[in-house]
Amino acid sequence: VTTLDVNFQDIVESALREKVIQTNANYGTAIVMEIATGEIKALANLSRRTRNDETEYLEDMNYAVLASTDPGSTFKLASMMAILEKGNMKLNDWAANCTGTIMHRGKKFTCDHEHGNINVGQVFEKSCNIGVYKLIEKVFGANGIDDYLGYISNYRLDKPIGFQLKGEKNPYFKNAKDKTYSQFTLPWMSIGYESAIAPIQMLAFYNAVANNGYWVEPFLVREIKEGNTQVDNYDNVKIGKRLASADVIEMAQAMMKGVVTDGTAQGISKGFCQVAGKTGTAQKLDKNGYSKGRYFTSFIGYFPADNPKYTATIVIDEPRGDQVYAASVCAPVFRDIADKIFAYDVAIHP
Repeated sequence: VTTLDVNFQDIVESALREKVIQTNANYGTAIVMEIATGEIKALANLSRRTRNDETEYLEDMNYAVLASTDPGSTFKLASMMAILEKGNMKLNDWAANCTGTIMHRGKKFTCDHEHGNINVGQVFEKSCNIGVYKLIEKVFGANGIDDYLGYISNYRLDKPIGFQLKGEKNPYFKNAKDKTYSQFTLPWMSIGYESAIAPIQMLAFYNAVANNGYWVEPFLVREIKEGNTQVDNYDNVKIGKRLASADVIEMAQAMMKGVVTDGTAQGISKGFCQVAGKTGTAQKLDKNGYSKGRYFTSFIGYFPADNPKYTATIVIDEPRGDQVYAASVCAPVFRDIADKIFAYDVAIHP
């Protein structure tokens, strides 16, 4: 007996398929999870395959669990929470003057826009790489990788969740002893590079933030029956201690709402219910390094924003055409799913 809701599953599969086909992407995956219980309500995957010069779309791999990649800007939530916690900072504190490019030990560190003078909250809302860099440098110092990773561990991001479907890998984060560690590791890791984590693992972290800091294990199988006889049932793990202080969790929630009202996801601000979340657009890694123009896009968030019941993640790999950034690829899929689930689940209506 699974936790899936067939109506949610239909909503999620349809929305994901439409965007994967529209953008001619390599693949897409989407998950919807009930915040308080950890129940997976929908889980969809779709691959684009070419055979005999014909393109077809099929579900042949569970990317939600198996696709461990650089998370990109969705990882900035963890970095910002660590900054707020260790630096004892507030959202309206001045953060940086973003000029679009700075030099880090002789190498360019760039941002997609020149954001000018921005505060801590705006760094996250506008997904400012230079703002995150400056704050990490200020709070953790140039060699603060192990201290920083202590917070990542507190947020349970370095641990597998123990998901019931096979194939989950351990998340990967470099430390100072890693043979590929360099002076560039911490700045790049803080904005979602030089690491690897699966979509369902990132979703569990965001779900904890939506759940006022309390981590809940995602699960898919509720019980096993033989006829009408229950053979086994599953009680998932719930952690009774917050991942971070109540103040930091509250600020994290405010920042995610700000992404939709004033930041990179303003395009999905209007709909049946208010949503909160974070866009992520990561350059893909190939043999020549990170490749500009080829992106791994994602959006992770929750809804309704003021009294959340569901979290969801959307991941679409290498979209092509006019739409290649998460704000125009994954965020609209999230809004479509949120609106339809909100319309269907009358229990969450005001």
